[in-house]
Amino acid sequence: MQTIRLLLPTDAASYRALRLRALSEHPEAFTSSFDEETVRPLSWSTQRRARRRRPPARTMRTSIH
Repeated sequence: MQTIRLLLPTDAASYRALRLRALSEHPEAFTSSFDEETVRPLSWSTQRRARRRRPPARTMRTSIH
């Protein structure tokens, strides 16, 4: 069974490693580059995780017919 949860600041190192791998293997899927991301410090990823801890204020549900 898989669990889905919001990333926490403590997940920053794992998230950064995964993101760098994805940028390296599939650069066409991103608007930033591997070179841009590698110069950012780990604290940048940690701060991004801290800002996203709160769930969105509202959720939009859509259906495709």
